[in-house]
Amino acid sequence: MASRQLFATRLVSPMRQLVRRNYSIQVAPQVQAEIDATRAHADKTAELWRRITLYFFAPLLGVTGYVVYGMAQDHLHHLQEHPPQFKAYDYLHIRNRPFPWGNGEHSLFHNPLVNPEPEE
Repeated sequence: MASRQLFATRLVSPMRQLVRRNYSIQVAPQVQAEIDATRAHADKTAELWRRITLYFFAPLLGVTGYVVYGMAQDHLHHLQEHPPQFKAYDYLHIRNRPFPWGNGEHSLFHNPLVNPEPEE
């Protein structure tokens, strides 16, 4: 243990000092002014986009949701009043074997309001 500590203090420490790069952390005043101006501009721009998001897009999203909900309700009422009629095309309602769910006649995404059933 003592040899390890001796190695760490006497040999590694001077080597670290040789390898260490001593950069100056002071920046020229002109460069620092440019960095500060860029930071200030970035802060102003971020605040602008935060306000645009909160005061424009959030209400717009709410109004759009309200309009789309109304349109969906109108469509639902129309489907209830005028249900779609089944058209017996050759490629529709082909069942080679029953589906593994329900009664085996309906697909997984069957909606009785939208998907008409054949009359048998």
